[in-house]
Amino acid sequence: MTDDGKPCYLTSASAGGVISKMADAMEAEQIRTAREVLAESRLMLEEERLGRLELRFVSKRLTECLADALRVAESRGIRIGIEDPRPDDDMEELTDSGAGE
Repeated sequence: MTDDGKPCYLTSASAGGVISKMADAMEAEQIRTAREVLAESRLMLEEERLGRLELRFVSKRLTECLADALRVAESRGIRIGIEDPRPDDDMEELTDSGAGE
């Protein structure tokens, strides 16, 4: 993230460099963590009764992991030349598709 909170990405020209390898390692760790959190969340959600705090915890961790996974997907997409849609575009699609229901 930049100082003003915007994501920053490596270019495809930096592939194989030290920073690129560090970014790849970080992305791999984020995906591993997401898999672990998903598995633990599924186990917790199988419980008959979860309290508000447990549900909040699961929701928070899943949200964090989803944000990381989306950042990894966007970064990798940009590196292979896939145009990154603006987040507002996705939200407009979701809002428009549900308007007629």
